[in-house]
Amino acid sequence: MDILRELIALDRAAAERVENVRAEQAKLIDDIGRTAAESDQKQVELERRRLEEFRADSVNRLAEKRSAAAQAQRSQTERLDGVFAERRSEWIADITRRITEV
Repeated sequence: MDILRELIALDRAAAERVENVRAEQAKLIDDIGRTAAESDQKQVELERRRLEEFRADSVNRLAEKRSAAAQAQRSQTERLDGVFAERRSEWIADITRRITEV
């Protein structure tokens, strides 16, 4: 009988140890999952910052290009206005001559 009681006690102790190991394993898995989730979150935040920096840089570069294009357009318009102003009377005379010669 003593042997049976001792075996039962050993079995209970073994079952308790197994249960403790399973609980510890579950805790470790939870910790690993939490750590992985935190790492993933940090990576997502880093990539979002990089993307925002890229977007801001792209917006700035496009604004600079747009400004340069607008300046070039103004410059060309001023040049064409100057050419027109210089040759206006010549062109009017040429057009008038062509009309009256017909």
